[in-house]
Amino acid sequence: MQTTDTILAGRTAILFDYNGTLADDENLLEIAYGQSLVKLGLAPLAEGEYWALLGKSDPDISAALLAARSAAVSVDELLAVVSEVYLEAYRRDPRIGESTVEMVEKLHAEGVRMGVVTGTLRALIEPALVEAGIRHLLDPIVTIEDVSVGKPDPAGFLLGAELMGRDPAGILVFEDSRAGVAAAHAAGMTPRGVGAATGLDDAFTSMEQVATLVLGRES
Repeated sequence: MQTTDTILAGRTAILFDYNGTLADDENLLEIAYGQSLVKLGLAPLAEGEYWALLGKSDPDISAALLAARSAAVSVDELLAVVSEVYLEAYRRDPRIGESTVEMVEKLHAEGVRMGVVTGTLRALIEPALVEAGIRHLLDPIVTIEDVSVGKPDPAGFLLGAELMGRDPAGILVFEDSRAGVAAAHAAGMTPRGVGAATGLDDAFTSMEQVATLVLGRES
C-alpha cells in the first residue's frame, strides 16, 4: 500500500495544479468555455477543441479559441464571461473532493507546506478554495496573472518555490497535463501525474485517489 511517506518520498512541500488536479473540473471548464462562446455570439466548441488545449493557461486557451473564430472579441471579454459561467456552475457542483480536503488538512497538520501553481485566473479559484475551507492552508497561490508566460515554461513553479522559500528539488508537483509535467521537470521539481493526459505511466486516476492513499483508506 502506498502511504504518505511513499507518495511524498521525504519531501515536505507540494505544489498543486488546480484545474483537473486539485479540482476535478476540466469538463466543467470545457462547458463554461462552450457556453461563453455562445453567449458572445460565437461558434460553439468543436468536439475535442478544448481538450487539444489542455495544459495551456486560460488566456492562451481564450486567445486560441478566439483566433480560430476570427472573433472581434478580446481575451479579457471572453475570460470575464467564462469566470461568471464557471463559478455559477461550480457553486451548484463543487469539484474539490471531500477526501482531497481531508488530505490537505492532514498534510498541513503534519507540517507539509502546500501551494497552488495554475494557469487559470485568481478569480476562478479563490472562491472555490474558500468554499472548500482550505484556502488558508495553501500558500502561495500562483496564477497566470503572476507570471509573464504559462506552462510548459517553469516560471510559475519557480515563483512558487521562491515564495515558499524552498529548494525546487525538494518540491513534489501534482499535475494533470503534459505541459504541467514539462514545467515541473524544467523547474527541477518532481511531478506526479493525475489522469492519463500527463503521459506518465504511474499517474494516479484522480486527486481523490491520492487522498485515499494518503489517508490510509485504500490498499
